[in-house]
Amino acid sequence: TVISWSKIFKKYTPGFVEVQSLSCSFSISQKFKFSIRFSGMPDSVFHWHFFHMFQCAHLASKSGEWVMLLFCVLMVFSPMVLPFSNLVKSPEVLELIFFVTVIWMAFIWLFFSWSLMTKGLLWLGKMAGCFSAMTKSTEFFICLGITIGLLFYGHFEASSPVVEYLQIKNSKIQKGCKIRIVALTDVHLGPLENGPRLERLVKMVKEQHPDIIISVGDLIDMRTKEPEKLTNLLAELFAPLGKFAVFGNHEYFAGVEESKEFLKKCGFDFLRNEIRHPTGFLSLIGFDDPTAKMVGMEQKIDESKLLLEAGKESFVLVLRHQPLVPSSLLDLFDLQISGHTHQGQLFPFFIVPRIVYSFPSGFTKLNNRASLYISRGSGEWGPPIRIFARSEITVIDLENGSNDGG
Repeated sequence: TVISWSKIFKKYTPGFVEVQSLSCSFSISQKFKFSIRFSGMPDSVFHWHFFHMFQCAHLASKSGEWVMLLFCVLMVFSPMVLPFSNLVKSPEVLELIFFVTVIWMAFIWLFFSWSLMTKGLLWLGKMAGCFSAMTKSTEFFICLGITIGLLFYGHFEASSPVVEYLQIKNSKIQKGCKIRIVALTDVHLGPLENGPRLERLVKMVKEQHPDIIISVGDLIDMRTKEPEKLTNLLAELFAPLGKFAVFGNHEYFAGVEESKEFLKKCGFDFLRNEIRHPTGFLSLIGFDDPTAKMVGMEQKIDESKLLLEAGKESFVLVLRHQPLVPSSLLDLFDLQISGHTHQGQLFPFFIVPRIVYSFPSGFTKLNNRASLYISRGSGEWGPPIRIFARSEITVIDLENGSNDGG
């Protein structure tokens, strides 16, 4: 199945595979495979649950139920049309398709999780004698109302990023010197981004007067409606000690050369398993994302050797999109900035990245030297919605002092 779909993608999406057809076709097939594993199977359960509650509520005739069933089946597979986005010539049509797909995706995920919690609370209330049993239709509309309310709240939360401050004191930082770093992660510029959201982020970054600006992956996602406007906005950002970026998994899905060119136009120094020295006491190392291996573009390097190049007297700051921390490297760096998890983005899905990556969002002290900061992300993947996982820009102040963080 993966091979045949790969051939279809390769035939009908030349813009996506024109850079490295073999690697990108493999990327697309892997992306499709992951879609089945992580989206298709759960989505099937979520849609079945929604249809079952709809059917039990007796809100439609048999023919109406068949229409709802066909709609649910169609929407299970709707995310699979996204790799064909290059076939859509009109940005407005692409925006509409993308909007309907991702909003429904958010709806069905939220309906499933919150309806289960609601049904549990109703059952406890019934057992406690607080109220009598209610009809299935009433139960369905309560769950539906909660879900719709959460969608509106989630859009408000996604539209209201906050600034998270992290102060790091370390004896390696030159006395009397303070370095302010502003980190963006997981902005996910795509079909729904026409400027306002990015304008807000750019304004927030400028207000912090950073010495260094970093993008820790997934800055772009898919084809945008006004790419020149977005690159011009990001190019406005100025940092006297430099702007640096690494790839996340979505830069590979968007196209390697296209992503590199986008970062260049935005004024970022792209780091792929490379080191930079913005100051004499600060070394900044950007590691590639594991997706590079998945698409056949891995650069085999000795990470410990690269970290040792920074020198023992230097404060070593690591940029790595996914919060992966090999235990063998813990004594070779001081702070790692990561993103990727979005803190689940939609409550209660924070549980998934917590299990997969072991570390919570925010600051974690790993040992006497190394620390990890996982950002909740500055944007959203898919639906412009966040539930109890507000987007952020992260401000890291490096100062001289005893080794700590907070």
